[in-house]
Amino acid sequence: MTGLRLAEVDSTQRIAAELVRAGERTYRYVLADHQTAGRGRRGAIWHSRPGSSFCASFMLWRPFEPRVLLAAWAALVAAEKLPLADVRLKFPNDLMLMERKLGGCLVEMCGETAIVGVGINLRIGACPPDLGVSLEEAGAFVDPVELAEAIADGLEAADKDWIERWRARDCSAGRRYRGQETGQEGVALGVDEALRLVIQADDGQVVSTHLAEGTIDR
Repeated sequence: MTGLRLAEVDSTQRIAAELVRAGERTYRYVLADHQTAGRGRRGAIWHSRPGSSFCASFMLWRPFEPRVLLAAWAALVAAEKLPLADVRLKFPNDLMLMERKLGGCLVEMCGETAIVGVGINLRIGACPPDLGVSLEEAGAFVDPVELAEAIADGLEAADKDWIERWRARDCSAGRRYRGQETGQEGVALGVDEALRLVIQADDGQVVSTHLAEGTIDR
């Protein structure tokens, strides 16, 4: 194992950031059986019960450009390492299964090092049913350490064709979004070749952006 595994932490992101600031490169990731203060994008709470979720933070020492796409790239890597072919992706970084949220990714910078947080619901009861779905509900099971090693390998690999594979899993079309730069709301038409979300705004305009957030759909 090339990561640091802990029974319980408040946040794997915090532990990973401490390792980066200390110059510790022994580990590629921090994996916790349970975290008490997990979070998602924009400070959202990540619901987790002990032993029911995959909670890990990966230190990406190599540069990745453009950074705005890093969370989407991480979501694809995670989806491809799961034992289910029908895991979809919702812009920009949510893993979806059976039209419910299976997991998500969070990217935070610590100096020039990206810390990629990945959370996946593994077992029934990982989160309230109205908030998500688990691998177990689809009859799938994974070993957390094996999954962490596979994701770490995937994040470190050079990959020039990943956007096409991301688009093949895209399920963003038809969902409502808000562009973060303009505040315009509308319905997503899909994702273009540059992995920008194309939105049919309520005022009739069609806008493309890397920075958008869902407004209603999970």
